[in-house]
Amino acid sequence: MSTNLHFIERINVTSSTSALDVDNVFTDAYENYKIFITGLGTVGSTHTAMYIRMINDAGTIQTATTYDYAFRRYNSGATFSITRSTTANFFNLLTFDRPPESQGTVIDVFNARSTTDFTNINASSSTHWDGGMSGYTGIGTLATQEAHRGFQVLEPNVRPFDEGSIFVYGVK
Repeated sequence: MSTNLHFIERINVTSSTSALDVDNVFTDAYENYKIFITGLGTVGSTHTAMYIRMINDAGTIQTATTYDYAFRRYNSGATFSITRSTTANFFNLLTFDRPPESQGTVIDVFNARSTTDFTNINASSSTHWDGGMSGYTGIGTLATQEAHRGFQVLEPNVRPFDEGSIFVYGVK
């Protein structure tokens, strides 16, 4: 894959929310996308999970149980663990906390605009959690053949986030 990135949009989180829609960022101009999520922090001091859901061309957030994902968590204070699902209604990406722990995430999105292929992701992230550094690497497939125009960042555990930035790039 080429590394020629074309800036599309930056979204700054400036108020407390449990879900942030990043809509109308996937267009027919690009087949693949790169998303950077940095400095996402929780309102409280308890860690929480970050999920991603896709938004289809009708503007509907995909909540059907057609997301398949697997990720490995590396923890500096313990052995690694693997989490996976073939019936989720989201991509599970990582756990994050209030700064200074915070997080950094990179997501590659493939086939977001295709109506004949599944949308796939590769993701990696790092954070400070459980008394040490944690890293995550994962893959995912949304097993529907439809075009997507955006995505939603979701915090599922009633510990909203209130800061951070999301950058979206098209890949040529």
